[in-house]
Parts: sequence; structure tokens; C-alpha cells
Amino acid sequence: AKVLPTGYEVTSPAGTVGVTQTSSNSARWARYANGTMRSTSIGKEAIVLGSKRADGEQYLTVPEHRGVQTLKWNLNVGSLQPTLRSDGSVLISPRHVVSGFQILPLAIFDTHGKNITPHGLHWGLENDHGSWSLTLDLNDSKLPVPYVIDPATEALRAAASSNNGAGATTLVIPKPAGLVEDDLMIAQITSRGGTGEFT
Repeated sequence: AKVLPTGYEVTSPAGTVGVTQTSSNSARWARYANGTMRSTSIGKEAIVLGSKRADGEQYLTVPEHRGVQTLKWNLNVGSLQPTLRSDGSVLISPRHVVSGFQILPLAIFDTHGKNITPHGLHWGLENDHGSWSLTLDLNDSKLPVPYVIDPATEALRAAASSNNGAGATTLVIPKPAGLVEDDLMIAQITSRGGTGEFT
């Protein structure tokens, strides 16, 4: 990950994604060992850099209740496509390809690190003439203050697929290129024909 004057960006073989909090009156970054911090009109914004170029977290600490509000983060995704997923995450990838980046499901924490995300609350996406924004519609009147919002971004390094053809009883899926130690791999298998279909 890399800190920018306006936010941060993460890079992987799939491309680069930038994340910028849109609050006004942002001060200059104060740099620390593993990231940066600054004051904004909403609260304290901190960026923590991961050990890989494709990992980064942006913490927004809100010190007081603001009531009903819509928070936004600009997404610089280039030619990639953001998509809301059923698990609450946002996939940012080439169209119809499960590789690229993901923004993890919404998480709001108290100052002790306890997850206090209200049930049913999730990220939103806006597209304004090709410019994408990550959004959060939040009524914080019942949240303890201060609270912390964490839009964490990580890379999905690559994808691989295989088709064994009709009548085959085995399936070999090659390892995606670019995997490194501690990467998480997710497999999906779809069977069609015969007495039924399953995924």
C-alpha cells in the first residue's frame, strides 16, 4: 500500500485501487512507523500499511455523534468494476472475474476494539458518470463515541478455472499464478447434467 496526499492506494497484478475519504478541511498527514494520521472535519483519519503492497486499512475515528449522515470514500478503480457482494464485501475486479481487490464487509468498532456494527448495516456504491464512491448511510445516535469505521482493502491475487468435459469423473484446477504463503484460496465447483446439478 502507498499513502497519497488524499488517501491511499493498493497495488496487485490486477491493477491499482485508490481509496480517499471525502471529508473536507483535512490536515496534512503526520507519519508514523506503520502509517499516517491526520485530522478531518469528521474526526481522525489513520492509514495503516500492511506488509504487502496490496494490503491497507483506513480507520476513521468519529469523536461525537453526528446523527443521520452519509459518509463517502472515493474509489479510483481505473478500468476495474466495483460490485457489492452478498457477504457485504465489495469486489473490485475486471468484469466477471473473481480476482483483483475486495473491500471487506463493513466494520465499526468501539475504542476497545469490539465490533459494534449495527445489524443490517452495509456498504453502498455510487457511480457518478464513471466515478465510483463507497458509501455508508449511518445514524450514529445510538453508537458509543468515539467509534471507528474501518474500510479495509486487500488483494485477490488471481483466479484459475478448469472444465473436465462431459463424462469425466475428476477435475483438476491449476493453482492461480502469483500465490504466496498465507494467501487464502476459495474454490467453487459446478456440476451440470446427469440426475441433477449442484454448485
